[in-house]
Formats: sequence, structure tokens, C-alpha cells
Amino acid sequence: MAYIYTSPRIGGQPIGTVEVSAQHALGTAILARDNSGNGGEALFRYVQCSSSITQYDAVAIKHGYKIAQLTITNAKTAIEIGFAQTAMGTKDTYGWVMKGGRPIVRMLVGVQQDVPLFATATGGALD
Repeated sequence: MAYIYTSPRIGGQPIGTVEVSAQHALGTAILARDNSGNGGEALFRYVQCSSSITQYDAVAIKHGYKIAQLTITNAKTAIEIGFAQTAMGTKDTYGWVMKGGRPIVRMLVGVQQDVPLFATATGGALD
């Protein structure tokens, strides 16, 4: 899914990109739509990663809008939960994480359909 801004933004960092310097204020929220027509509209938040993030990771959004892979431990202190639709391979890079909508999410092997999902000890993966 490739998301684009619902409203045009002059000089805005595209949803699917990662930058080494901030292009927006951390915590900025925007609406975007999936241009393939499968994902609908979604809410994204602008964040900085504290560690390497894999595409589709569940992430803990911490104070100051810094993110890390969601685990059982940091889920207890996260301010918000989001879903990285783009990999952020390097610490201290900036990008967008999905807060609302229909994200693709990384799961552990053997996840059952139609059951609640929980954070695990495996960073970024739900079960």
C-alpha cells in the first residue's frame, strides 16, 4: 500500500520515505489515503526512531515521539502505539507511522484469526 497526503502539503516528507533530518515537527499528525484503493484513509504521526525498525513492526511511541519496536516491557510505558508501514533501518531517522486505519502488521508464526493480539517479547511482532 502506498499512502499519499489527503490534503496537499508544500515540502512535506512523503509517507513512505525515511529522512536523516526532521522535515516536520515531531508528533505532527496527518491524514493520508492508500492510492491503490485497498487501505482507505489512515492517520499517520511523524516520529523519530530510537532503534532500527522493520517494515510492518508494531511500535511503542514514547515521550517526545520517539519510537522503538513494541515489546511486552515497553508497551506498559508507551504513550501511543503505532505501526511502521516503512522500514526505518537506522537509529535517529525520521518518518511516519500509522496510528489509525488498516495497517499491515508483523505477526509471529501461528497467529490465529479473529482473536485478540498482544505485544510479545519479540520486538515489533504481535501474537
